[in-house]
Amino acid sequence: GRIIFADSATTQNFIQHYGQDWRLGANEATEIEFFKPVSINGKNLAAGRYIMYCIPYPDKWKIILNENLYSWGLHIDKTKDLAEIELPVIKNDVEIEYFTMLFQNSTYGCDLVMAWGDIKVVLPVNFN
Repeated sequence: GRIIFADSATTQNFIQHYGQDWRLGANEATEIEFFKPVSINGKNLAAGRYIMYCIPYPDKWKIILNENLYSWGLHIDKTKDLAEIELPVIKNDVEIEYFTMLFQNSTYGCDLVMAWGDIKVVLPVNFN
């Protein structure tokens, strides 16, 4: 019954305000690891582990990859941001009860699909 994403005027019964940093999960920062170099929306990243966080907006999400590993919660050191990718919000045909992240194969590598409620965003990861 809670509102997932809300504007700053909402003060009760919501999970995340638009325009504020979000760690994409609970407790520890969300991590992603690449075992070889990748390209995400034209941004090249070396093989390695990164934390991911998001700044959601009604029409887009900014996904940020950062090298500040081992940060409990979300203690962001913006000087360690490596890539910021804007992704359009897509309306889902189905309602997703829990925040979900999953990988789907693609011709260029994979897509990281992130969905919650009636929206999703798709992060393209190119292995070529």
